[in-house]
Amino acid sequence: MNTTGDAELSVQDRLEILELFARYSWAFDTGDADAYAAVFTEDGVMEGGSTRIAGRDELRAFVRRLWDPAVATQHWTTNHLLSGSSTACTSRCYLVEVESTEDEAHIALVGCYRDDLVRKPGGWHIAHRRFSPWEQRATIL
Repeated sequence: MNTTGDAELSVQDRLEILELFARYSWAFDTGDADAYAAVFTEDGVMEGGSTRIAGRDELRAFVRRLWDPAVATQHWTTNHLLSGSSTACTSRCYLVEVESTEDEAHIALVGCYRDDLVRKPGGWHIAHRRFSPWEQRATIL
């Protein structure tokens, strides 16, 4: 047990959270706005820089606005650090976004995600995701 009295984060919790992150990436990269919004809580927040998107309706609109079928994107997350309990935890991980067209592929973005996660009925969800570009790495620690 931890100081909140909740059970520690289990191996099963950790696997479910990694799958949550995979669903996030697949949903965005395939333009599935409903699946993207579903990885967040109802009032979930995604923010980075001056952008702040809150609630599933805004999250759906975000994906619909950014997704371009002419540009294939892949969001790769790695080096996940998880800390918390079986009901709520925080996460930090690296992000590499690769974009490709018919003519070229390149790394479009490198940075970090910092998340607040909660277990709800149906599993783990992102309550708040913060993106920081790698050049601002000191602000995410």
